[in-house]
Amino acid sequence: MSDQSIQRQRPNVYFHRYYDAIFLVAKKEYLRVFLWLYQGGTSYVGDYLQTTPRRMKGLKAWEKAVLNRKELSVRFDICMLYSMLQRTCGLTEDTAELWNEPQTSAERESLEHSLYLIKEIRNDLSHPDLQPFLFHMSNEEFGEKLNELRHLCQYILRKAGEKAYRTTQEIENVIFNMELAFTGVKSNPIPSGFTPEKLAIVAKQEMRTKCSYSTELLTTYVKPLLLPIFPMKSNSKWLDIPLEIIANWHCENGNSPTNIVFYGDSGTGKSALCQYIYSCWLSGSSEILDLQSYDIVVPVTCNNVSNRDILDYLDMSLSESISECGREEFREFLKSLKVLWLLDGFEEATVDARELLSKIRMHCTSHLMIFTVKPQYKQDLFYVLSVDDRVLEVALYGLSDNGIFDFITKFLNQKEADVNLIAKQSKEFREDVQALGKDIIMELHVPLKLKLMLELWQGGRLKGNSSSPFTFLYLELIDLQKSKLLKLIKQKTTLREEEIILRADRWITDICKVAFDMILRSEFLNIKETSRDTVVKISEPLLIYPEDSLSLFINVQGHAKDNPTYSFLHGSQQYFMAAQYVVTLMEPSTNPSQLLDEVFMNEILRKRDINCDHLYMTLLFVISRVALASDVDTDVACALICLLDMCRELNVFEVVQYAGYSPVFVENISAFAEDEWKVTENEMRAAISLLEFQTPDRIFLDIVTDPKETTELSSFLGIISKKILLVHCNLRFHCLRPATEFSDSYLKSLCSSDALCTVVEFVGNLSEEGCRLLFKTPYIYELTVKVTSDEVFKLILQSMPHLPLLKRLTLYIEMPRLPRVTSCNIEIEEFNVILHHLNCSSAKSAAETLSRVSKKYNKITLFDTRASSASRFFEVLKNGNICVNTLERCLDFTLRGEKLYYFEDYGRTHKICTKVGRTHFLE
Repeated sequence: MSDQSIQRQRPNVYFHRYYDAIFLVAKKEYLRVFLWLYQGGTSYVGDYLQTTPRRMKGLKAWEKAVLNRKELSVRFDICMLYSMLQRTCGLTEDTAELWNEPQTSAERESLEHSLYLIKEIRNDLSHPDLQPFLFHMSNEEFGEKLNELRHLCQYILRKAGEKAYRTTQEIENVIFNMELAFTGVKSNPIPSGFTPEKLAIVAKQEMRTKCSYSTELLTTYVKPLLLPIFPMKSNSKWLDIPLEIIANWHCENGNSPTNIVFYGDSGTGKSALCQYIYSCWLSGSSEILDLQSYDIVVPVTCNNVSNRDILDYLDMSLSESISECGREEFREFLKSLKVLWLLDGFEEATVDARELLSKIRMHCTSHLMIFTVKPQYKQDLFYVLSVDDRVLEVALYGLSDNGIFDFITKFLNQKEADVNLIAKQSKEFREDVQALGKDIIMELHVPLKLKLMLELWQGGRLKGNSSSPFTFLYLELIDLQKSKLLKLIKQKTTLREEEIILRADRWITDICKVAFDMILRSEFLNIKETSRDTVVKISEPLLIYPEDSLSLFINVQGHAKDNPTYSFLHGSQQYFMAAQYVVTLMEPSTNPSQLLDEVFMNEILRKRDINCDHLYMTLLFVISRVALASDVDTDVACALICLLDMCRELNVFEVVQYAGYSPVFVENISAFAEDEWKVTENEMRAAISLLEFQTPDRIFLDIVTDPKETTELSSFLGIISKKILLVHCNLRFHCLRPATEFSDSYLKSLCSSDALCTVVEFVGNLSEEGCRLLFKTPYIYELTVKVTSDEVFKLILQSMPHLPLLKRLTLYIEMPRLPRVTSCNIEIEEFNVILHHLNCSSAKSAAETLSRVSKKYNKITLFDTRASSASRFFEVLKNGNICVNTLERCLDFTLRGEKLYYFEDYGRTHKICTKVGRTHFLE
């Protein structure tokens, strides 16, 4: 910003005069009114408040702190006096509209409302939207505002004087002296023009003008999960502590801390936390309670400090305030101001930053300092702090489960305003990430990684049906971590940029080699002592502490002085880094397939005790990396698949997914496919790819979720309908849900006249049309149908003679009453019936209908039916000489968030409590 524009932000002489009129004159008279009306006698106001019915209930935290310190009322600000006037002076209850929203002219002329107006005039000085006007008011505007303030002061003195039984002479003498004071302020302002309070207002306005802060951060920031290292008070529990009250946190003994330390690993949001606190203060936001009570908040990026003197450092953002006030006067004022220092990234602190910290602690003992630091640098920080310091330690664990949801919503809201669409996208993202496995889900708690995942997902590279979602994610993470490493080396060494990049690349390769060697030694996650020395040794060329570089990529516990431990964050990270090393070996090789044999085959044959599961997963990640190439070598693909087959039985769908559906890999893996495939919604795309090269004898299609959400289902059914194979089609979602959606549309291609496949098993919800379509296929031997109408029930019974191969029939009946039917006496190997919501009347008719349908049932189950109705139902069946292997009544209920079923056998009782998920199907 130019010097002229900065000059325009500085307050003029009329602001200084107006400020003095408020704080030197009006505040004095405001205090006089309080003292006239105070009803507590000689008791301290805080002690008197405790004797009132409301005690201190409803007071703000900073007001309670003032009273607990027993500060004298002469030191109270106008806002504090206003709060005490409402509670201790016999005025109207502070909850009444009389104070701030009077309805009549009499109320508008009340003492209470006039006190409110003066308090608002004082607050306007700190209001960011009004400060530009107040800083540059004209002489006429100053005169108008001064007259308004003078008249209000006159009014409250007369009203309060009358209420306190002061004599007219005393009141008029006080007003006369007040008028002289206002005249003196108007004509003879104090020479320096500064007090600590005025300096705080001017300094904040200059910082708001010069310093950048993110208004977007105020709406997009998601508060992290914060846990105290030790309880914050003796009676507190180890629970998440709210960031909103950071300005009022207390140590275990109840004292206010002089230092708050946030520990957090890379990417957990330490810097974002500091930026958020600073933005809240600078913008005037009330998101963090009582943060605005701080006169100045100073952000310090510890790796970017080059000034050791406090004023030299502050001069970057407060040069005009320091210049106008005078350096020495500013230095003295600074000691009495309420200041918050935000020291971000102490582990990277320069020598100047550490010296600056020492001077702050020496000269500004009342200031609060907030540090962010990696956990392994705790000892370094406490070496700088004094043993007398009151330190509150807090662990920053990234995002909570609710925080993850909020973060996703706010991220999507930046590009999309439709609430329903945002909810849909949020759900799709979480489902796609969940499909990638539990290791990826662990990454969601790290804000930096969650943001990266969302960006990849929006670009289509992390969706469940995208090519190599794992690889895209981890490659981006490696690039992100590498950029941080380069920045760190550049800050702490004098190496040329080309040399820094070269050393960093070599170091990353060496770390990947450690991961690979551990796989070959069957070591998982934790880096053992034998490898620990290697890890430290390979970090030496970077010329920085090993913990600085390693903590960007893996988990580091402890400091170099304490023999730290190292481990990979989770299995997928180790697999990927090991695979990355293999790819690095392959890139310069003229015969990569032979190299793969040499690297893996010898190890597999030589080491009988190698963990084949870990080796299998590493090879999957190698496949994922190789598949990214535009021209995949067939020999390499064949070699990798053969190596996988040597490790354990292949999951062909999994291999296809890791290969990103690369045609070369799909063709090679198709030779290993079994004759029978079990295909779920998660494997649909892989199955479609394999069908181009291989046709199984039989496909078991098992769709658990809503078929509409499986976009490839229709095309998959169309493809298998043109193949000669047997199909087991299970659309259990339609059976389990009370929805009225039918499965008919999914049968059209499978049961069309030109279909080559044969449906032998079906589970779903059919209409009359669907039944007619399915029953054209006479080869069905297993059938489970949800029955919701009399017509479907009758049609199924009529079609039984045309299904000669049917061996198992299950009817999932959801009707209030079964229709009367003629005797059909169906005889099959296994006949099951599930009925819902029978009462005494419908129980009898249902039993009679089932007696006509068949004389033999394997199992009949009643859901949500009273015991009396069940007894009546079972009695009718007995009287009809109907043979049933298992008669049972089932009640469902929820216990501690888990869905449980209680089964009661007719004639004897026992409990079978089964944890039931959304896809559970009772057979």
